[in-house]
Amino acid sequence: MNSFSILDKEESTLNATLRSVIAISRERDYNRSIDMIVDMGHTLVKCDRISIWLIDKRSGELWTKVAQGAGVIKMPLGHGIVGEIVEAGKSEIINDPYSHPRFNRKVDLETGYLTHSILVIPMFGANEKVIGAFQALNKLEPGGFDENDLSRLQLAAAFSAKVLDTENLLQENNIMLDEQRSAAQKQQSIIVNEFESDDVFESRTFSQASEILSGDTYALYRTGSGDALLYIVDGMGHGILPSLTSFSVAGTIKQSIYSENNLGDLSVKLLKNLQVVLTEYEQLSCAFFWLSADMKYLDYFVAGFYPPIVQDSDQILQIKSNNLPLMNITQNVKIDRIELKDFKKMFIYTDGLVEDANFNFSRNDVSSLLDIHRLKQVCDAIKTHTMDDDVTMIYFGKK
Repeated sequence: MNSFSILDKEESTLNATLRSVIAISRERDYNRSIDMIVDMGHTLVKCDRISIWLIDKRSGELWTKVAQGAGVIKMPLGHGIVGEIVEAGKSEIINDPYSHPRFNRKVDLETGYLTHSILVIPMFGANEKVIGAFQALNKLEPGGFDENDLSRLQLAAAFSAKVLDTENLLQENNIMLDEQRSAAQKQQSIIVNEFESDDVFESRTFSQASEILSGDTYALYRTGSGDALLYIVDGMGHGILPSLTSFSVAGTIKQSIYSENNLGDLSVKLLKNLQVVLTEYEQLSCAFFWLSADMKYLDYFVAGFYPPIVQDSDQILQIKSNNLPLMNITQNVKIDRIELKDFKKMFIYTDGLVEDANFNFSRNDVSSLLDIHRLKQVCDAIKTHTMDDDVTMIYFGKK
């Protein structure tokens, strides 16, 4: 095979892998995502079987979530080649397994399967703890597995660990599901809208989680000086971690809002909170707006959000992000001001509204949601649709 053919083959494999990663990241069904991970392993390494081994901490066992053709296999932690690799946390290629002192021949005897070559890679989850192993059996090409196979399968193992170590595993546990539902109710309890029955303003809010827990949160406050604060925050990812982040942010704002007189002072409290609650690689997208009581100005900072829409007199303003998404190292935020002529209304939304693969709501149509009747139509449609991401929207305007 010439060098161009090899490059073409590698590029084809890489493209197929990237497509698999994108598809798996969007998959919501746990068992289906496992099947897709196995398919990705076969794309990367040409072998007869791919198996995923997971640790059951309660029983002290290793078990296969997928062992094609063999069903479920269990073994005590530390036993066999896979058990040894899980304990050591190091990958291994074994092209003569029957000569290996830790090879468990019992599995072959029970299943009738003859093992010729083995490649095992540990899977690291949160805090770099081993949660299981990714195993390939019987290389289909002569010579057994090699370092190229190892490098390729490490990609699948690393990605698989992130999938298996998060909410997908937790969703299999009914107790955890109940706890997530309780946590979701607690999330809702901290949401505030102090303009639901207001003489001057009318508001409409909508929030729908793509799963049980939402990474979004929002609130509408009347400040101690009579100004209005509106915000939406969008935690990175899905499930428990972003929901905890958004809950913590909401709690910080709720504690601070009546003692602060401007958005700058409030942002200082917010950043101190984020230094504690955000992990090293976690980011927070958000949009904060502070409308003066006399409606003469609107202060804001927008970080990593699609542009909120503001109508001032007959002018429609798209408020583009003036900050990068916030991190635990963010020292300050840039706050800009709009001098208002005649404030009418505004609309804030998270990316879940316009990034859904099937809902097909365009960014170009967002300004139409300044019309309450159109907004209601879209909200009703979303309620009947399983969205790819959390969707949160705030409409706020003069009556």
